[in-house]
Amino acid sequence: MSSQQPAKDISAELDYQARHAAAASPIEKNSPEKIARYRDCKSHRAVRKEYTFSLIHQLKPATVLDFGCGDGEVCVQLALIGYQTTGFDVSPEYIQLAQERARIDGVEGKAKFFVADGSNVSIEEQTFDLVLVQLVLHHVDLRPCLENIRKHVKPGGRVIIIEPVAYSATLRWLRDRIPVEKDISPNERQLTHADLKIIGEYFTIRSRKHFRLFGRLDRVFPRFLIPLLLQLDAMLLSIPGMSHFAATTVILADRPITIDNGTSPLANNS
Repeated sequence: MSSQQPAKDISAELDYQARHAAAASPIEKNSPEKIARYRDCKSHRAVRKEYTFSLIHQLKPATVLDFGCGDGEVCVQLALIGYQTTGFDVSPEYIQLAQERARIDGVEGKAKFFVADGSNVSIEEQTFDLVLVQLVLHHVDLRPCLENIRKHVKPGGRVIIIEPVAYSATLRWLRDRIPVEKDISPNERQLTHADLKIIGEYFTIRSRKHFRLFGRLDRVFPRFLIPLLLQLDAMLLSIPGMSHFAATTVILADRPITIDNGTSPLANNS
């Protein structure tokens, strides 16, 4: 996670992330089968992570920045596939895990990690062909964070943004009242249509794909049913209008040469 928040909020986030890092399972070397899965992306229509990797394969970036990389899993897997990746996170504990992942998988030269807050990252601007922003924006002050993301994309470069969304006020109401334990950080929220319009002020949005209708119930269904739920989601989300009820979106966007004051087209792909 990266942020531009008051010190007390950052302190709460750091404490949350430190606890999660301490509770993480022992890191295991990525198997050839797992890397083949994310290279081939055969389930990209239903599985969000495979869809994200399929976008990256289409773009073929020479350099990738994971803006708020967490424990570095995606950076390391991309490095194993052949990409040059850099990741940073505000959590020192997560970066330790990321560096250990890179060591175990033997990609220290292709997956670099460092500790930084997204509001003052000390790396050369306009450096990366692709900036990957995974589950970051719903923690932070949106406009300053988007400006900092924009600074690190080459002109004409791409941004992939993955965020939880809540377009339906009814679903938001139900989510807050369903008696299922929610493992969320102190500053977490879901993005709305208004937030996506703000993203469109900083980047030209080319596509949006949505995920998780029934898949959002994965905590209460047996694991063997999850693939079926994801396939059902993919089928239902192909119906116009059903994306209004999705829980997650993946946005592909371009970095314009100048900010266009909100006139970028906001794609409505399901």
